[in-house]
Amino acid sequence: MKIGILTFHASHNYGSMLQAWALQHYLNTHGHEVETINLRIKIQQDMYNFPLRPVKGKLRTFIKSIINPLWLYHACRKWNRYERFLTDNLRLTNKIYKSWEDIVSDLPTLGYQCLITGGDQIWNMNCKDFDKSYFLPSQLFGIKKISYSPSSGNLQSKITEEQKAFMKSALSDYSYISVRETSMQPFIAQLLDRHVDVTVDPTLLLQSNEYEILISEKPLFQGKYIFYYSPSIPRRMLKAEKLALKISRHLGLPIITAFPSPLGNKGFKACPEVGPAEFLNLLKNASLVIGKSFHLVVFSLLFHKDFIAIDGETDARMKSILTKLSIPERGQVNDDNYNTMKLPQIDYERVDAILQKEREFSKQFLCKAINN
Repeated sequence: MKIGILTFHASHNYGSMLQAWALQHYLNTHGHEVETINLRIKIQQDMYNFPLRPVKGKLRTFIKSIINPLWLYHACRKWNRYERFLTDNLRLTNKIYKSWEDIVSDLPTLGYQCLITGGDQIWNMNCKDFDKSYFLPSQLFGIKKISYSPSSGNLQSKITEEQKAFMKSALSDYSYISVRETSMQPFIAQLLDRHVDVTVDPTLLLQSNEYEILISEKPLFQGKYIFYYSPSIPRRMLKAEKLALKISRHLGLPIITAFPSPLGNKGFKACPEVGPAEFLNLLKNASLVIGKSFHLVVFSLLFHKDFIAIDGETDARMKSILTKLSIPERGQVNDDNYNTMKLPQIDYERVDAILQKEREFSKQFLCKAINN
């Protein structure tokens, strides 16, 4: 079957690109002809613009690039790693689309029998780079609509009546619907008055060994270290980074991070040119993983890492998966309780058994949704 995917594939975010690759890779290995629709709306292009291209709202970054040539050099190389990951690892439409109307006009020539909207926070209408395309809000005769594991973040707790009406209308003719978080399931089910499944994030459809084709054999950093990552704006992460430093001193291990630290890099060694493949390399070879990122948790689980999801219980996405795996304490660590928290070793044999059950259910959902 020829399948088109709409997701946050072009966000310069490790989790976004890797989940897009995972879903396409999984469907490809199961005999389907899969293409990711290359939707790159203007807001998203501006958010992840080439460092030398000034855009509205990023004047400070542009000035920084001029007065700090070393920063600019690394930023350009990092940008290129993201873009190269897309072109080397994803099959994209030849055309770049900027709106749902552009996509709809080309659907007859693209030849899809099925469209999947899936993965990441594509249904979070409060995301800066949200677009209505991720809801497929038109009648598409002869093309099956499926949602696979989208997230709305915490949207359902603050959704407007207008947004709710849009979601209800857009999702009314989907053949199959699944979501990523258990907290989202009852909201969508009640909104549509229909059954809604909970499926694993696309990255969890694969085993850790299936990611090895993306990871270089040589570790990017030699020796034991802590890998710290958060996709949030660095200056907002001071408390999390201070906790990471506290743990670093306690264990006597250096911290490697993919972003400059707002603490002036004191105690952190920044790897400034980390794309999705390098992210996996740093995580796979770390002695301990720390941060505030859903996909950091996911890949820590896949690679059987010791990890701490700082304040994870405040994030619906992380709380959902850690609770399901019976390791909620991994998301309960913060700067106030670290000295008193006693974290039991993760029983990965038990975790893998639960994940495998969830993985098989999700695979069966996809098989039924595509083939029925």
